[in-house]
Amino acid sequence: MEARSHGPHPEDRSYSDGLTDLGAAGSAVWGISPPRRHSHEKFARSRGLYMPLLSDTGLTVAKSFGITAPLIGVRRAVFILTGTGRPHWKHVTAVGATYPPATALAAQLARLTA
Repeated sequence: MEARSHGPHPEDRSYSDGLTDLGAAGSAVWGISPPRRHSHEKFARSRGLYMPLLSDTGLTVAKSFGITAPLIGVRRAVFILTGTGRPHWKHVTAVGATYPPATALAAQLARLTA
């Protein structure tokens, strides 16, 4: 799961392009951010993204994962959850200057299923 701020980010395309590998590792990939669904659909079409983009307009998911922040709203984050919804691994950053590539996520998924 990824909590996203507004605008395109390099990992959006990386994760979308890596869906086959991530799916083969037994995962589902979703993007989650505060904008409404219509905004997501337009964004996905403009970027050629194939993962579902979910809206968290009330920041319910962001708050439950502890990634809300004063001034910026939501920290950039990537989570890998177990089959029961518990966090297995996470990468959180304030401004999204770094992000793990899809290959790093696949490696974490392999550890989860090992």
